Amino acid sequence: MKSTLKFLSATALLSLASSLVLTGCPGEVDTCTTDADCDTGYICDADVNECVLEADACTSNADCADGTFCVQEANNSGDFVCGMPTDCSEIALAEEKDSYCDTQEAGAACLPIVDGGEGAVECRVPTNCGEATDVDTYCRNELGLTDDDGVACDIDAETPTCVATVMTDHYHVMVKDISTEDCNLAEDANGFDPGSDITFVELTDADAMVLGYGKTVTYTQGNDPADQQNDFTNEDVLDGAAPDLLTESDFEEDLENRCPAGDSAGRFSTTSVLTLGCSGSVIVDFPTDSSIQPIFNGQTVTVGEYAPVCNQNENPTGTTGTTDFYEVYVCPAVEVDGTAPTDLDCEMSGVKISTDTTAGLKSYEVTGVKDAPAADDSGEES
Repeated sequence: MKSTLKFLSATALLSLASSLVLTGCPGEVDTCTTDADCDTGYICDADVNECVLEADACTSNADCADGTFCVQEANNSGDFVCGMPTDCSEIALAEEKDSYCDTQEAGAACLPIVDGGEGAVECRVPTNCGEATDVDTYCRNELGLTDDDGVACDIDAETPTCVATVMTDHYHVMVKDISTEDCNLAEDANGFDPGSDITFVELTDADAMVLGYGKTVTYTQGNDPADQQNDFTNEDVLDGAAPDLLTESDFEEDLENRCPAGDSAGRFSTTSVLTLGCSGSVIVDFPTDSSIQPIFNGQTVTVGEYAPVCNQNENPTGTTGTTDFYEVYVCPAVEVDGTAPTDLDCEMSGVKISTDTTAGLKSYEVTGVKDAPAADDSGEES
């Protein structure tokens, strides 16, 4: 009887041991041949015949819980499960690799490792548009453009460079003379020239940061008296570069009004002043190193005009001439590669942003055009 009980006890123990080997304990690595050999929450990895934690199968990141991604299974079976990748190459869908990298660093993409061997990739921010996987987005961010603006990557440049192609919402600024005094006055001994005398046109953002200086696109000389020739018609005064202004002066007003420094011919010279003449105008855009600065609502256009302060202070006892007046318009949108707007286009279809009788140095906020693109989390415009 005792022998029989001993035999039965041994048999039961062997059976229990066998069961433990087949099923395993949660958290332990146990051998198996099928999923049935493993405990709840575990599956059998047929490549190594071991029980492993069960993972959720997936086909894209959308199938996974927040914070996890659809990645290649560690056993290289070709299946995809929800988890955390060790690098972006493990993400299931090619179009989701960049979105994963963006969670690691704003603006990063899944790019080849420099000198990392064929096929080696990593998450990093592109250094130029030649590396960008989404050239349009990259270049619009770099150039400060919107989705309406065409861009391309010049891969033939020494370093691949973003360029604007056709900007369908490109704007110019027009300064239009509206002076009425002395428009028919004959030239006197002082060589008096009527009409607004423009020294610069400046574009700044909402934080007063300079975005660019106006460059002449179209100059229309106004009426001069029959016996007087306007000597100050050098369009290159507005050449897109920062103006040469006084940094020291006997007259504080000259500094406040940003009067020109001038040259050997004086402060009022052919290199510092573009005289519009009565009813004349100048239309400008704002070139940058790689493109043309777009104009958005909320920016500010500042016009430097010589009279009356600069002229009066330089000649406190002499003839100073009359006060000239002008208006400022944002012209209707045109294509960069198309025809520039005319004076009539700007007056009839543009937006007049000057709100008072303007003379001397004045600034006006841009309105009536499009808003600037919103900034993304990296602080760059998108």
